[in-house]
Amino acid sequence: MNPKVQLHAVVRHSDFAKSIEDAISIVAVVPTRNEALSEVERLNAIREREGKDGACRYFWLPANYFPDGRGIHGT
Repeated sequence: MNPKVQLHAVVRHSDFAKSIEDAISIVAVVPTRNEALSEVERLNAIREREGKDGACRYFWLPANYFPDGRGIHGT
């Protein structure tokens, strides 16, 4: 089994996108949960300060990174 590294994705969800693919984007990938939380708080504070409270929101999700690939199909 190939080793994996736990990372944290900072994600943006837009309320006004035309499709789910356009509504969600990864803003950053950081190594620690605390960094992810800090970035989410910072981005949501900017959004609120600029009066864009309903336009989008930021949150984080855990993610796995496989530096050597997942070993699927001979990779």
